[in-house]
Parts: sequence; C-alpha cells; structure tokens
Amino acid sequence: MNWNKQFKSLGICKAKSGFWRRNGFLLLLALLFLSGFISNTKKQLEFASVDIGNPIAGKTTIVKPGKDYDIVGYGTMFGLHVASDMGRFVYVRMKGDFDISVQIESIHPDNPSNSKGGLMVRKDLSPGSIFFSQEVTTNEYTGECDRYTCIYRLKEGGKWDGRMLNEKFGYATSSCGTIPNCSSIKRPFPKVWLRIRKTGNDYTAYYKDGDQPWKETSGCGVGKANLDLGEEPFVGMYIGANEHGLGPENGVLVKFRDLQGFR
Repeated sequence: MNWNKQFKSLGICKAKSGFWRRNGFLLLLALLFLSGFISNTKKQLEFASVDIGNPIAGKTTIVKPGKDYDIVGYGTMFGLHVASDMGRFVYVRMKGDFDISVQIESIHPDNPSNSKGGLMVRKDLSPGSIFFSQEVTTNEYTGECDRYTCIYRLKEGGKWDGRMLNEKFGYATSSCGTIPNCSSIKRPFPKVWLRIRKTGNDYTAYYKDGDQPWKETSGCGVGKANLDLGEEPFVGMYIGANEHGLGPENGVLVKFRDLQGFR
C-alpha cells in the first residue's frame, strides 16, 4: 500500500520519514476510527427556556442533560381559564411524528396554589398560540379534582367556556370529579408519568399513575385532537404556577425526570 497517497487523501502531508512508513497502517486505522466515532456521536440535546406572557423570570437547572431538569416558574397558567398564557416553557423544535414522555418526581409551590407541571406542543411562543398538553396537579392544593388533565387550544386566544369542548378550546380529565372526596386522593409522586403521542396532525394524551399501565386521558372529555401546529412545533416541559390561589408572583418548582422521545 502507498501510505503517502493514503495520508495525502486525509489531508496529511507526505510521509517521508521511516517513522511514518513503519507506523502508517496503525495511524491510518486510528484516524479512520476517530472519524467514524465523531460522525456517529449524537449531538447533545439542548433545551431553550422562555417565560411566555412576561411573568417573573423562572429558572431551568440541568440535573442530567437531555433527561432530568428542575424548573422554577411563575405566572398563572396555560389555557383553560385564560386566553393568554403566562408561565415557563422549556423546549426543543421537533419535526415528524413522535412519542414523548416524562416522569414528574414532585411539584412544590411556594404557597398553596393549584400548580401544575406537564408536557406541551405549541405552534409558536406567543401567549395565545394554539397548543396541545398533558399535565398533573400538585398535592399541595385540596380544592381540585382534576389530577391529570389534557388541555388543547384549537384557535388562537381560545379558552374554556364551561363546556369540555368548544370551537376554540377543549380539555379532558382523568377523573371528571366522579370519585367521592376526589380532592383528598393524592398523586403518587414520584410515580407519576405523562405522555403525548403525535401521528401526523393527531395528538393523544396519556398518564401513568403509580404502578398502573398507561391510560388515555379520557375519564371526562376527549384527550386527543387534530391540530396543525406546523412542520416543526415547539415541544417541551411547562409550568402552570397558579390556576387558583395566589397571584403570578407565586413560584413553583417542578422536578422533571427521565425524558423520553425528544430529539
């Protein structure tokens, strides 16, 4: 083999010394291995953070890159009672179909409030954007029966009007308030998982409670929707700090663990 030609093809100057002639084969193998290693190394997943609706700035702490995050957020909530969202959103852009999930280890509001953490897919970062989400509420607020909730805005600026589904907004819950004393039933943190599956423009929400299997969020309402969120929607984690209770200055810490399906 002509090592001079091989090294020249790799951008290495012509090998003249005896060292290069004696060790050329091993060096070439090393270079080829390194080249393959670099090309096959997966780029580390990097999430961006934004405080939609201009609340107090939150904080995103990376516990394990691409997997585990501690997120502090302020504001009010995303959708349902509001036409303009206010809260922290930590996201990546994703194309094509996907199936994402996350474990919610805990939710800690500064003061008693119906705080939430969840997964969301948005068309854009404007406060009134259409979106699809799946969330879980904290145990530190006793006036709420909806433990696991799928929320989706069908048209820009849409919100709940007392119906589970209208032309602008829809939502579904796991319990529908049919369980006696449902506000006393605790979410089994850290054994809480949320999931969203996208196939074309069809989105479906799921939750996993304790040791139970995955369930579609459809105890009351329909936890699925057909939405055009664009070719490369914003996909990530979010915090709704205050649905009921204190004002937007009240903060909440949500510990997101074991993210799956993000790319």
